[in-house]
Amino acid sequence: MDTCLLILCGLPACGKTTLAKRLKASPEFKSIYHVVHLSYDDLMPDNITALLTEKPNLVQQGAANWKKYREDIVLCVENILKTFPNGKAEIPVNVCPDLWAKINNSFMQDMKKEEFHLLVIIDDNMYYQGMRYPFYQLARKYSIGFCQVYLECNIELALKRNNHRPNPIPEEVIHTMASKFEPPSPSERNWEVHSLYIKDQTICCLDDVLALVDNARQNKAAPLSDNVELRQISRVKCSISTLHQADQILRKLVSGKMSDLDVGLSCKNKKEMSCVYLQIRTRLYSELKLGSLLIPESIENVTDASKNTESNLYQWLKDIFESNCNDSTVNTTEIT
Repeated sequence: MDTCLLILCGLPACGKTTLAKRLKASPEFKSIYHVVHLSYDDLMPDNITALLTEKPNLVQQGAANWKKYREDIVLCVENILKTFPNGKAEIPVNVCPDLWAKINNSFMQDMKKEEFHLLVIIDDNMYYQGMRYPFYQLARKYSIGFCQVYLECNIELALKRNNHRPNPIPEEVIHTMASKFEPPSPSERNWEVHSLYIKDQTICCLDDVLALVDNARQNKAAPLSDNVELRQISRVKCSISTLHQADQILRKLVSGKMSDLDVGLSCKNKKEMSCVYLQIRTRLYSELKLGSLLIPESIENVTDASKNTESNLYQWLKDIFESNCNDSTVNTTEIT
């Protein structure tokens, strides 16, 4: 049995779930693959939506829960892939039992008795490439296929479709996502080489998607070579001086954010935003220290980087910090 992960990404209401259902029902796919459809709309709990949209005083808690659920989805998929289809996967530590049950049941539903390949469809907005990358890391770790389909959709059509939904997403969320969307870009990121753009799903040929999946499955994501691993290990071991510079930069970024807050904000709201920024700073520093966030090899000279806002380290950390802050802003109103 071979396995392939297929990411469906695009704006809300662009047709991702409709395409996933077409693939799952397609005789061509069913003859080759056991198709598992994981829709984040079904996996994320309703109470997170409430925290992010209806209770501003709980924004920080809602954003943290939102992030943890996304991380837990990847953990659940990994645990199942380790033993599927013959073994019994165990629920990961500290993962919500309801989330685990939903994902595990999706894998076990309509199991084939004959030989088959496994296709796991991940259906979510995935507007940042960093949201898609953890699944590529899974593909490399277990030497399986990885591919992506980006459903292009102009914002006017997305808003129109969204307004006809039973529970529409706030329009400002869709506008924000559209402005920040990072579509698959094989020319910039070679891990996105197996990507397909669909402009109009009404004329989408499922044969094109099948060809993409087959090609990705047969050309599996290559595991890290020993040399690459050694280079990564050396990068993980951040020097004390580098960590000091990073800490100083992150503190300055937090101060800048606080200075930019609207003077009309209440003290309570300013305190809440301060907590969000401090939490982001603490988490990024911890990730640098532990090695889960790696400084690019191209950033070599970090001497006095915190004193130079144009330094490579400063600009790199600023981009990551801003991205996390934007996530928190989007999350205050987002339904995944």
